[in-house]
Amino acid sequence: MRVVFIPSYVARVLRFRQSTGTG
Repeated sequence: MRVVFIPSYVARVLRFRQSTGTG
């Protein structure tokens, strides 16, 4: 179910953005 994949993907993107420091 993408309902569980959506938050999982968002969490990964947020982590990646924080890692880069672009936000």
